[in-house]
Amino acid sequence: EPGSNVEKDASITLTINSYIETKTVTLSINVKNITGYTEPKTETNNNNNNNNTTTPKTPQKVTVKTSIDGVVKDTRTVNENETAVKVSISATAIPHDITVEVGNAVRTKNINFASESNVTIE
Repeated sequence: EPGSNVEKDASITLTINSYIETKTVTLSINVKNITGYTEPKTETNNNNNNNNTTTPKTPQKVTVKTSIDGVVKDTRTVNENETAVKVSISATAIPHDITVEVGNAVRTKNINFASESNVTIE
């Protein structure tokens, strides 16, 4: 009976009427926007024979770290010009603070896992 005392070593039965389920949210992380990356121009190199050569620049690699309520759940290395890095994370179906770190840039968003399944972070 609710509010009653139980003797030491006595058995009790608990009935759980509800529970918080786990949900998965897929993040689409726009690394290009977060880093401020712009498409590079090609470099023109003048060698000693007066022949100009063009060398295309390639994007740098950056680390993307995703955390839920301060706990790191995913770390990966991607090109800095990626516009849709997909990260799936699972947590209880309540609001959580999601933090995405890309290099030195940080984005934090409160996501309700009960009602959201796809979220873009830019």
